[in-house]
Amino acid sequence: MPRISSIWPSLKLCEGKKKQEYEDRLKQMQEEMERSERDLLEAQEMIRRLEEQLQAAKDELQLHQKELQGMLLCLEEAKHLEATEKAKLEEEIMAKQMEVQRIQD
Repeated sequence: MPRISSIWPSLKLCEGKKKQEYEDRLKQMQEEMERSERDLLEAQEMIRRLEEQLQAAKDELQLHQKELQGMLLCLEEAKHLEATEKAKLEEEIMAKQMEVQRIQD
């Protein structure tokens, strides 16, 4: 059986190695955490920029929709005026045809 005095230095060496392993692992975890925090901040910034771009696109779409609605309204008014004018011209043609018919009879 080995004596305790001969084992003691190897136990101290083992403790020193474990302590160094723990310190290295802690340092590695700290670096991973810092890297993760940077990645999170970058992702949050990208999300903010994308949200701004999305809002700008929504605003532009609304503007184009309003322009389109205005154009459609003008088109409907033009159609209505055209239909009114057509009906008026048809009435005048019919009246002239009746007048010609009456003259011929």
